[in-house]
Amino acid sequence: MALIKCPECNREISENALICPYCGIAIRGKFITCPECSRLVSINAKACPECGFPIKKELIRNSQNAEKANKLYATAQKFLKNQQEKEALSNIEEALQINPDESTFIALKQKIEAIIEKKLQSVEIFKDVQIAFEKGDLELSLSLVEKALQLYEDKEYVAFNEKLLVKKADTLKAEENYQTAKQAFEKDNFLRAYQTIKISCSLFVDNTLYLEFQKEIENRLSEQLYSQAKNSFEKKKYKDAVDKIAECLTYKPKVDVYIDLKERILSKMKRNKILKRVFIGVIVTVLLVIIVPRIVQTSNDKRAWNAAINENTVVAYNNYLRHYPKGIHFTQAKQERDSLITINNLELFPAVLNGKIGFVDKNWKVVIPGKYDLTYGFHENLAAVSLNGKNGFIDKHGHEVIPLRYGDAKDFQDGLAIVALHGKYGFIDKHGHEVTPIKYDYAYYFSDGLALVSLNNKYGFIDKQGHEVIPFKYDYAIDFQDGLACVGLNGKNGFIDKHGHEVIPLKYDRAGDFFDGLAAVSLNGKWGYIDKQGHEVIPLKYDNAYYFSDGLALVSLNNKYGFIDKQGHEVIPLKYDGALDNSFSDNSLYDGVHDSTYSFSDGLAAVSLNGKWGYIDQQGHEVIPLKYEQARDFQDGLAAVSINSKWGFIDKQGHEVIPLKYDYGGAFFDGLAGVTLNSKWGLIDKQGHEVIPFKDGYYVEYNSIGAGDFHDGLAWVELNGKFGIIDKKGNFMPNK
Repeated sequence: MALIKCPECNREISENALICPYCGIAIRGKFITCPECSRLVSINAKACPECGFPIKKELIRNSQNAEKANKLYATAQKFLKNQQEKEALSNIEEALQINPDESTFIALKQKIEAIIEKKLQSVEIFKDVQIAFEKGDLELSLSLVEKALQLYEDKEYVAFNEKLLVKKADTLKAEENYQTAKQAFEKDNFLRAYQTIKISCSLFVDNTLYLEFQKEIENRLSEQLYSQAKNSFEKKKYKDAVDKIAECLTYKPKVDVYIDLKERILSKMKRNKILKRVFIGVIVTVLLVIIVPRIVQTSNDKRAWNAAINENTVVAYNNYLRHYPKGIHFTQAKQERDSLITINNLELFPAVLNGKIGFVDKNWKVVIPGKYDLTYGFHENLAAVSLNGKNGFIDKHGHEVIPLRYGDAKDFQDGLAIVALHGKYGFIDKHGHEVTPIKYDYAYYFSDGLALVSLNNKYGFIDKQGHEVIPFKYDYAIDFQDGLACVGLNGKNGFIDKHGHEVIPLKYDRAGDFFDGLAAVSLNGKWGYIDKQGHEVIPLKYDNAYYFSDGLALVSLNNKYGFIDKQGHEVIPLKYDGALDNSFSDNSLYDGVHDSTYSFSDGLAAVSLNGKWGYIDQQGHEVIPLKYEQARDFQDGLAAVSINSKWGFIDKQGHEVIPLKYDYGGAFFDGLAGVTLNSKWGLIDKQGHEVIPFKDGYYVEYNSIGAGDFHDGLAWVELNGKFGIIDKKGNFMPNK
């Protein structure tokens, strides 16, 4: 310990003394030791009276050192809170170099060193965890990881512990289903046994015990179904027999005895069908022979009947019925009249007929002959049709109830249709009356009682009487949803109500519609969510944010994707490289376009990691392994996937129901999907049958399926360099 001289009695005392033990003068706080001659000098002195050293500068330097040491201490605490122990230790050691006797600094250093020691111990334990896990010792792995977490709560340990708990739960579930399957098997309930063992096999695809037991069940189940099919066949219950043998073949498709029984059943059914037709023919012949002598009509009856069928209207048939109540064609006339009355309830489909578009019923019977260039089917019992560039509407009788005079015509919705004349848009009713002026640059369908329209590059809203209830002042706008509409002005976005009040200020760079009560908004390149009161319920911190659906929304941060709930909790971690979602990610939002595609389709979402795609459920379980090069959303229960640049289709259990053999695979719409093979296009159904073949024959080869998707029975295609329309029979009509 260094000694200094008391300024009062000049005796040597400890440099840490508060008062002089000899004369009692106060030392600490009133004097400072001169660093040059070790004499105690008053803190108010400008220089040491003994040697002339500048005391004022020394006080400033000590203050600066103390401030620096305190900052290092605070920084060390922050590093420790963020589990950056090495950085924390470095800072506190630097602080101790400045002030080695500060007790709080010493205590913090000891705390950091203790944590580092525990962390090192936990690292060694975690190595043992991974070794135990690789050996399949799940219980030991769980025990060790809990021990590691007691020493040091590392995020990696926490994540691995959760993984182990899921693995344990899957193991218990698989074993439970295995035992249930065994019990069902022992009771000869093979179908129940098969359904439960499949769950175990899906959880552990490499478990030999489960797989072997599944094969044994399939053998017994197919034998049982074969026996039932054979019994039904012997009892001449052919429909039941063919259903049973077909189900049997799904388990054992290559067993000859099963195939032979199916062929015998089908042969018997075909023979019975022929006999039935012969019998009906005989009956019809007998009836005609009996009836023909009675078909003697008067000339007036014949003329009235011919006039009725030629006019083919309800009025004409009613005239015949009124004047000839006992006429030979009375019943037929009544049926024809009733048929015309009920035709509006008939479901009609567009079809290419003799190079033009007409309409057929579900049995492909022609109801309206082909004469139009384009249509998208009936909506509210009227169909918009086009001929030679002019558009109008027909009813289900084929009558042009609204003349073909418009440059554009959209389908009817809620009794109104959008039409265009001389490049301007407006609305008409089903009588062809203009309910709003045809004066707008563009018009959108009514939503929540108001329609979005544009005029002179500004957007506003009108009601169904054509009143402009919200002025044309916005640069862009989106339809009303749940009473609010997104609008933009001078590059900023907000929301208005149906009275035009800006209930959420126009302050965001971008904004989307409200879904599940929340809307995604962005400011300064970061996305978050607001509620209908404008509260930012989820902070604006993500790089991308998408619509909420079923309580979840896809978000991304630092090029990693995951899912959050409506409280902002990351229920599926942001660990994936990609996920399918086209909700809004480009400038389509500025055009008022809403794409209603969501990440989860049929309960599953396609995600990618390390260049491989698979599917997760809404709990984050990877229900279909991440093994595909590319993957699409599920549509109609199937999804297109590819491996080694070959495409096929899987179901929601991951079964490859259509082999991966195509060069490209699209999505299913109306039960059909566009595929390509050897640079040729065709269409397949959900069983993989080629509905429109790839090669020359009755149907032509398709070089490209344009939009490719069937809607209302039609799809756009390209054939030999010409674009046009095909129907589901493969009939082609070039676009003029």
